This record gives sequence, structure tokens and C-alpha cells, in this order.
Amino acid sequence: MTAEPTLRVLSLGAGRQSTALFILGCEGEVLPKLDAAVFADTQWEPRHVMTHLANLQQFGEEHGVPVYLASKGSLPEDVLNRRVFATIPAWTRSKPYRLVPVEFGSCRACEGVTPECSDGLFGDEHCPDCSGSGLVPVRWEKRLQTPSDGRIKRQCTSKYKIEIINSQVRLLLGAERYEQECRYCGGTGERFAPWDPEAGVGPCSICRGDGVRRRVGAVPAGALAEQWIGFTIDEIERVSDAGFPAYQRPRFPLIDLNWTVGDCERFNAERGWQSEKSACKGCPLHADEIWIDMKRRDPGDFADAVAFDAALRAEGSGMADDRFLHESRQPLDVAVAKAEALQRARGEQVWMWGSPAKKKVRGCSPYGCRSGEAVA
Repeated sequence: MTAEPTLRVLSLGAGRQSTALFILGCEGEVLPKLDAAVFADTQWEPRHVMTHLANLQQFGEEHGVPVYLASKGSLPEDVLNRRVFATIPAWTRSKPYRLVPVEFGSCRACEGVTPECSDGLFGDEHCPDCSGSGLVPVRWEKRLQTPSDGRIKRQCTSKYKIEIINSQVRLLLGAERYEQECRYCGGTGERFAPWDPEAGVGPCSICRGDGVRRRVGAVPAGALAEQWIGFTIDEIERVSDAGFPAYQRPRFPLIDLNWTVGDCERFNAERGWQSEKSACKGCPLHADEIWIDMKRRDPGDFADAVAFDAALRAEGSGMADDRFLHESRQPLDVAVAKAEALQRARGEQVWMWGSPAKKKVRGCSPYGCRSGEAVA
């Protein structure tokens, strides 16, 4: 027998599907009524998404369904902070040299204690600084290499969305907040960043220099959240119930209703809502159509993305490879200008939201990256 949920909560991305699901969950007629919705705020959302979200929050208040904005902090600031290990799936072009560790010292985070005798110092995980080896590089040398292209591993989905949603859900289920001394810096607030040999010792990236970690504890026994996720039947390949914690049970109500993305768009329009795909303004997985639309519709957002793209390659960024937001591995403003010129040369109609071309470009979901890759 399946246990009844203590809480029904929606992962709200403020896109087309989650907007439709939120409206249905607020009204409580076609579907059971929601208790809450959680928006994982990377602090990098387009302006139109945040405006739409504010309207959804007001709608939720009118129907007794609160929308919680949960955040780990500013994703773009963390990506550019060489003392913080935060990555997005940026496109890379390697430099003609690479840094190779040639001397190692004892890891400050675990003091050289190996996982076999650490007595649970880091729970079930290896020490994040040395991966359980007890050693970290202290001196590096430059070695020549053949330049090559690649892409950085995506970390933003798991760290800046899923973990944040899970913490908020635990709070809603009755878990308590608590503080503990940061084990990574020993409460000093300072730490060596092993992924960046030139950064040296500085503010700890885990506690952000406070020396204290603010955590959310375990949920009370028997508490269970039914986690609503807005996938539709034309995205059935994105659906999975793997990886959810024991206190969450995923549900895909739009698939139960046999709805498509088009059904969501029509439903939203009939209710007077204009909804669009939702994704960070500087997502490296944007197609040219999205970049062009952003440049024409919201020059401010596009200027932010161009500035961030340039900062990725600035001196002292802490990366051995040059990073780019555009797959062509050119500066973003240059790449988008070329895409616009090509569009005009082909005599193509100006691409805008609402055209058939937009259906080729997915939005972003914490539970199904638009790249099609499994969530790490």
C-alpha cells in the first residue's frame, strides 16, 4: 500500500509546463491541490522569467499555495570566483600548455586522514579536496600540449537546483536548520583551493569565509513529499524516478493527463498567462535562436551574458582552458552577430518566441537537462 504524502510540492521553473501545472495545482479541480511550490533561483534568470514568477507568486497567494524561492547564491558570481568550485557546461578550447602537479602536501580539509580511518569525517563521501588520497598539489609546472576543444562537466543542475529544492522540501516537511563548524576549513574561514594552484589560501568556498555551515537536518519519521514535475508526453524520455531521496516521491501529473507542451501553451493562453521556456540567461546550451531573440527583445540580458562570456576568459579566471558560452568558441557577441547575418543572408523570417522554430529548443528542468544528458 502506497503511503499518503504529507506534502504535495511542485518544482516550479516558471516555464510553460510548470506554469500550467501550478495553475492546475492551485485550483485543485482537475488535480489535487498543491501545498507549495519551490523555485530554485540561480540568480541568473532572464528578466521576463522573474516577472512571470512574481505574477505566479501572487496567483499562488490568492489560492493559498505559497511559492518559495530557494537559492545557493549567485551562479554566475560563483563560476567567476576562482576560490569556488562551480561549473556550467561551457565550451572550451585548451591553451597550448597545461598545469601539471609535481609536488604534493597534506590535505588541510582532512589533515591527511584516509577514508578508511576517517571515522565518518565526511559522512559517506570522500574528502572533496583530495578525493580521499590525503594529499593535494602544492606546486605545479607548465607543460606544452596540443590545443583541443571540449566542454566542461555540468554541475549547475545538481548543485544550484536539485540540492536547493531538496533542502527546501525537507524544511517544509518539518526538518530543522542547524549550524556546525565548517570541517573543510576547520572553522577558520580560510582554505586552499586545490583546483586552482595560483589562488592560494583565501575565503573557504564551502562556508564562504564564515567558518560555520548552515545546514538542514533530516525529515521527521514518516514524512513524505509528493514531488510534482512538469514533463509532458512529448518529453517522455526525460522522465525518471531514479535519484530521488527517500522522503520524496516523484509524480508527473501532465503525463497522467496525457498533455503535450502545446496543450500547456493553449491552457495557459486560455487562462490569460503568457509563458515561455525557462533557462539561465547565460546557459551555454542556448541555440542561436534563443541568443538572437534575447539580443533583440532584452538587450540588457544579452549585455549581461556578453560581459559574463568575456569574463570567463579574463586573466586569473582559474581555468587552464579558455571558456565560451557559444559552441563556436568565439566571443558571444561575435558569434550571435554572425548567426544574425547568416539568417538575413538566407532570407529567413526573424525568429521570435511563438514561431515554429522555438519548439526545437528545450527549456531547462532540474530533473532533465536540456542537453539530454543524465543529471549528474
